[in-house]
Amino acid sequence: MRISVLIGAQGEGIERLLEAAVACDEAGVDGIWYGQFLGYDAPTLALAAAARTERLMPGVSVVVARPRHPIAVAAQAHTVNAMSGGRFRLGVGLSHRSTIEGIYGLDFPSPGRYLREYLRVLRELIELRPVDFDGEFVHAHGQLGIPEAMPLPLYTGALGPLALEATGEFADGTVTYLAGPRTIEEHVVPRLLVGAARSGRPRPELVACVPVMATDEPDAITPRLHEFTRFHASLPEYQQIIEREGLAHPGDMGLIGGGETLVAGARRLRDAGATELGAALFGDREEQLRTIRALGEVAAALR
Repeated sequence: MRISVLIGAQGEGIERLLEAAVACDEAGVDGIWYGQFLGYDAPTLALAAAARTERLMPGVSVVVARPRHPIAVAAQAHTVNAMSGGRFRLGVGLSHRSTIEGIYGLDFPSPGRYLREYLRVLRELIELRPVDFDGEFVHAHGQLGIPEAMPLPLYTGALGPLALEATGEFADGTVTYLAGPRTIEEHVVPRLLVGAARSGRPRPELVACVPVMATDEPDAITPRLHEFTRFHASLPEYQQIIEREGLAHPGDMGLIGGGETLVAGARRLRDAGATELGAALFGDREEQLRTIRALGEVAAALR
């Protein structure tokens, strides 16, 4: 099981965001995912992170698909991947209706059908094949003028059944957020496998992202954790997770405590079907760096 961290590309300075990447590399953490939302450009951050690290896999979770054409996304991703020595991981996702309609001023189409068309086109472009596609939502015609490309893993941020099936059909994996063991085992993995069987692709990877903090005082951290996940608690898809997991709040999916607690939580997610723990960092600078160091020990324990 791989261990990575997830950190938003907004609300922090560039140096803080890159400092986290360097700390991950030094601690033995496998990867870092930068979130994309009204902040710095996450693919560019991933490129900068690659330049400052030796083995870390920088990625984006996720590029919001609706306002960005797949040809533009593929071109940028190939560029970042080539300049980072093939370590880049691309994640694309739909975001939420409130974001697409309220911030971008765009219509929010049927999520599952839209993502399937988007991934179908993006898969061709990632493999440098020409596209000539007119779908219900996505239209693309052309081919990238790139002579050859390193392998570029494609992930999604998916949770709905049709989106997960589309992921299995066209992508290499998905990055979930706040999905617990029961949700992973009973909902996410089966839908991914349906899609993979449809196209004959291998079993997709599953990056299970949950809030993580290494601390000796977990009870004192819980109110801050609930505040950190307050926005998601209001969304219907996460309310479904709460019900499925039998929790009172989505923040209760967080892993808060010492090293043994973090290892045990990672193992529960692994046993449910996750191939990677994505630790969503929160707290101040020292708390985040302490958590990264602890995650390096978790990674060593799970190898």
